[in-house]
Amino acid sequence: MEILKILLPSILFLLFSIAFVVLAVVIIVPIVKSQKASGGIVNTDSLRMDHLFRVPCKKEELVHRLYRPNVKEVMEYTFDESTMTITFTQLNASLSYAVFVREYEGSCYVRLHKQRMLHSRCIIPYFVNEFMIKKFHAEPLPYEQYKDKCA
Repeated sequence: MEILKILLPSILFLLFSIAFVVLAVVIIVPIVKSQKASGGIVNTDSLRMDHLFRVPCKKEELVHRLYRPNVKEVMEYTFDESTMTITFTQLNASLSYAVFVREYEGSCYVRLHKQRMLHSRCIIPYFVNEFMIKKFHAEPLPYEQYKDKCA
């Protein structure tokens, strides 16, 4: 029993340290992946409510491709054309975005606008850039420069 009393603080510290490292990795890795995918371009507002992209296709093709999920997608999703809403799901969390599209010179400006104002504790917003870039060869657009041009 004496050994347990002596070792308990060290064991608790070790467990806390491991939990802290795991939590840091779970939070930091998606942030770093998002920044890497976007090439360092800040294509969101400060609350991550909007993501801005240029997609090299017309609106009709974009919508058509949203109906065709691929098993290799970054995230699972569903798309509802009647409301132009895409709902991403990952790790038992889901998050919906309104999809605004404006055609421009053979391509589209796309704004994904988060549907909930409440702070979401999920990491889905950090995978949106990677999803759009891989699925559509989208180009992240600097938010401050394009916020008024994207639908």
